[in-house]
Order: sequence, then C-alpha cells, then structure tokens
Amino acid sequence: LYLDDFNIITDSGFYTMTGKIPINTQNPSIDSVDIDNLPINISLIGHTNKIEFISPYFNSMDSLVSQENIDSTFIMELDVSGNLKNPIRNGKFIINNATLHIDQLTDPITNINGQFHIQNNHLIIDTLSGDLKNNNNEVKTNFIFLKKLFNIINPEPTYTGKNLNLTGEIDLHSFFSPNYNLDIDGENIYLNSSYNQFKGIGSLDVSISGKDTIYIQGRFKPSPHEFTLTNYNTNDFIYREPVSA
Repeated sequence: LYLDDFNIITDSGFYTMTGKIPINTQNPSIDSVDIDNLPINISLIGHTNKIEFISPYFNSMDSLVSQENIDSTFIMELDVSGNLKNPIRNGKFIINNATLHIDQLTDPITNINGQFHIQNNHLIIDTLSGDLKNNNNEVKTNFIFLKKLFNIINPEPTYTGKNLNLTGEIDLHSFFSPNYNLDIDGENIYLNSSYNQFKGIGSLDVSISGKDTIYIQGRFKPSPHEFTLTNYNTNDFIYREPVSA
C-alpha cells in the first residue's frame, strides 16, 4: 500500500502520512504471502492540541491538552522503517505550553514545555518541565505563623522557573509494553488529593523503572508546617494475621 500525502483530520489536530506498508489482499483461508518480514517505510508529521493516546500507557493521567487551545501545542515527526515484525522508529516530539490533568490530584500540571527525540526505538527526553502549584491561591495551612518563625531561623531557598522536571528515556521496542527509565524532580510543588487524603507543599525525587512490573522509588519531603494529611486511616497501615476457621 503506497501513501502519498495521506491526510488525517481529527477533532484536535492534523496529520500527513507518506510511504509504503505491506498488506495482504489474498484470501486468508489459503496460503498467503508472509508480510511480516517485508520492508516498511512510513513518515508521519502532524500537530494537535490534545494527545489522545497517553491514557493506555499511564492510567492515572486523565488528559494532556493545550493550555491555550491552539493546534500547534504538540508537534510530531515519526519515521518507521524495518518491517512489520521488527519496526524501527525515529523522530521527534515537541510540547509547547500544555496542561496535564491527573486523576489523583485536583490541580493539574501547567506550563508544560519539552522536547523528545526517538532514536532506534528509544524515546529520549531532552527537556521536559512544568508547574505543579496551588492554582486556587488558597491558604495552605493553619500554621502560617509557625512557618514564618521557622523561616527566620532556617530560611527556605527561593525557586524560580518551573518547579517540576522529568528526565530519562523509554524503550519502545515493544510499543504496547514500553520499558521505563524515568526520573522526576520537583521543588516546592503543591499536591492536593482528589480524594481528600492530603494537601500541601513539598519536594519530590522519584525514579520510575520497569516494563511489565513498574517500580517507583524515591521520596517526598513535606515543607515544614505546609503539608497536611486530611484523611488518615490507620486501618490501611495495620497488618493482621489471617484467622483460621
């Protein structure tokens, strides 16, 4: 199948595909040509204001959308070569001022900007940063006086620019089962649970790795007098031996 400026229009973007891909037009009930090892050569370029394929990879992420509702927030170029059995992906992906909504948090990550490149099935994050702040400007704690007093004794550093950064890479050899190697670093970030479990400010240093089993390691350090556990259930942390009948 040969494609020549094949245009795809969606509700949120526009894509153009060119190249060739093998297909089997024979009756599947008889001996047919094995197309898995035949070469493919596909190029896809496009721009959109919403990424619609992120949820299958990260179930907790609700949506990644344009912050200003412009169709050039996400710009992508993807080249696929090799064959259907072992495709080789190369390309690049740019994010300009996006917002990420996460199911577990009431406040989204805003002002997301970044650039990735894909080289031989490895997605490498060149830069990716955003803001995770209190968008409601509400008073975050009942201990403002204690916080000010603590800061006089031990002043907190002042952070400028984006307060959340992500680095690392994702192995895409198995496209629908990627292998993650990511690091997330945040300073002075604001977390507000959608399920009324916690609320406040702190610093974050977390690594995410694995493929079929995902390992999350790291720490979250609450800021003094600026983080509250609002729904702490001790039953969730008590181990009980099973009772034999």
